[in-house]
Amino acid sequence: MNYKSFLAVAIFALILQGCATHKAAPRADVDRQKTYKIPFDKAWNISVDFFAENGINLDKIEKESGLLTAQNGSVGIGYYLNCGEAGGLGSGFENINSRLNVLVREVDENTSKISVNLNADAQVVRRNLYGHALERIAVRFESTGQLETDMHAFFQSKI
Repeated sequence: MNYKSFLAVAIFALILQGCATHKAAPRADVDRQKTYKIPFDKAWNISVDFFAENGINLDKIEKESGLLTAQNGSVGIGYYLNCGEAGGLGSGFENINSRLNVLVREVDENTSKISVNLNADAQVVRRNLYGHALERIAVRFESTGQLETDMHAFFQSKI
């Protein structure tokens, strides 16, 4: 094979590999925020119990501000997070950083509001046959709505 033929085959092989692409997942239409007829302390305890009973490791517990957070893989990809689709030969998701924030707020002495927010950032990485990264694009995963539904159902079962 002469040099020109080799170069043509190499260029054709690169064209076939294509680019890394991502078809974003739609944001689920779900109630992320609900109000419950329970005092703040009870709402706070139920929120902490939800994390514990579902094996979600808490990063931050700030009762004064009402904030509970979990990050980096404590939350299930696929079931709770919709990744969308990675495209391109040799492409896949990497460097996934999930974030779950639960905010518990006192509305009045007998009422609390719970807000649940789940998402993740990641990269679609296209690698060659040797495993070297050829291309990276930043993407965002959205909640499937299942975690919010599960958490609010958990609340209903505890009050």
